[in-house]
Amino acid sequence: MATIFLTGATGYLGGRLAAMFADRGFHVRALVRNPSRLGPLRDRVEPIRGDLLQPETYRDALKNVDGVIHTAAWVKVWARDRQKPFRINVDATEHLFRMAADFGVQKIIYTSSFFALGPAPDERPRDETAHAEPPYFNAYHASKARARQRVEKLIAEGLPIIILYPGVIYGPGRLTAGNHVAKVIRDFSRGLVPGFIGTGHQAWNFAWIEDVVEGHYLAYERGRPGEGYILGGENRSMRAFFQELSVLLGRRPPRFSIPIPVVKGVAAVQFFVERLLGREPSISPAVVSIYARNWVYTSRKAEKELGYTITPFEQGLQETIAWMRHEGLIR
Repeated sequence: MATIFLTGATGYLGGRLAAMFADRGFHVRALVRNPSRLGPLRDRVEPIRGDLLQPETYRDALKNVDGVIHTAAWVKVWARDRQKPFRINVDATEHLFRMAADFGVQKIIYTSSFFALGPAPDERPRDETAHAEPPYFNAYHASKARARQRVEKLIAEGLPIIILYPGVIYGPGRLTAGNHVAKVIRDFSRGLVPGFIGTGHQAWNFAWIEDVVEGHYLAYERGRPGEGYILGGENRSMRAFFQELSVLLGRRPPRFSIPIPVVKGVAAVQFFVERLLGREPSISPAVVSIYARNWVYTSRKAEKELGYTITPFEQGLQETIAWMRHEGLIR
């Protein structure tokens, strides 16, 4: 039985990966700060109580490990401690990979982000050769771009790392920061999306959660060390996305196009108020800038080399809505 060391098992994607690898006969050692947050997974994996920022807490768990799958990351709109995203997403990632290599781990899967590839300057999908460039929109964007640079240096040193770039993941699962699409669907169902940000023609790459989970397994089994693979889905504009939602939910689609400067102004006020009240900001002008760009990609390399497949967007959206209704998240 192969043993894998997995980070991020309490997250949206990581939890699904832990269950999938356990189902397929792997022994999963899951690094978590609080094992109770694993829920039902706790009986199916070996919890390793520790913290990425404290390598000594997980060092022994890397012994006799066949592979490492690193999905954990700092994912927030804003950081009070501006260096924390870089300590977690960059420095801790390097520490983990170097330690794994020291123990002779043969396969290291690093789950990066489409943010590390950067937005598309036009409507042409980007591939794995693209790199995010300054100016970065927020600390998460900057840290993922820098983490990729650091990981590519480790690859040049000979570490057996495969980089995966999921698109905007959607589908059933925990409503964590990684499950942003489900939150947008919930807000739309409640009439909280009156208009499009900008023209609404900005496009995103929507990746079905089951495809991304399977893509990780395929990368572990077939991926080539030193290579990167986009695990994406279909590219859809915001107008097309909400039009499809309006049909499935029986609601009128957004009617207005709200100019970007107006949205940024509102976001700035909300950001100030939330900070004043001691709350973690849910939006910022920088986040609005993200929505104003095209984040479109192609998964042709993963399809060709890994056998990656893409679930039709309409099918995935239907299943997501069915799950949300079953869970009482929408009516």
